[in-house]
Amino acid sequence: KDVLTQLGGHKMAAGMSIEAHKLNILRQKLNQFFIENYDYKLLYPVARYDAKATMEEITPEFCEKISLFEPCGAENPEITLRVDNCLRGSIKKIGSLKNHLKLTLQDETGKHAAIAFNYKKHNCDYFSENQGVAIIKPELNFWQGIGSVNLKIQDFKETENIKPRHNAELLTALFYS
Repeated sequence: KDVLTQLGGHKMAAGMSIEAHKLNILRQKLNQFFIENYDYKLLYPVARYDAKATMEEITPEFCEKISLFEPCGAENPEITLRVDNCLRGSIKKIGSLKNHLKLTLQDETGKHAAIAFNYKKHNCDYFSENQGVAIIKPELNFWQGIGSVNLKIQDFKETENIKPRHNAELLTALFYS
């Protein structure tokens, strides 16, 4: 506070003013705060989800229930699900830059079509044979009047660095009760 001349902002942004000759002091204070308070585990990306599911549970009716949470945005993010022990199959690069993947995701209970937009930004090798955990956003896709499940892959990785959001257990209970 003794370095900054003005503070402001709102929930989604912070603002501050500082005199130019005090920038080095602010830098030193921020570095010291970082050293004393930073958890180095935060350097690794974490995939977050709202509830666990199996492929068998992700039905068109399930997707309709999820749509009741819309509209989604900054204060109300889309529902993300964790599906364990997934295999990837039928992988095809799509898009003019070939930067998206169309594939299937399968667990021991079922299989669905999926898409991974900008897949190179994900922290996994989609072309390896390994099983993993998929973080997905299910949606209902209509073609010729027939609804089918399509999964938007948010991430695919081994089980470390995957954590539930703050109300994941409650949401899981609501969907499966």
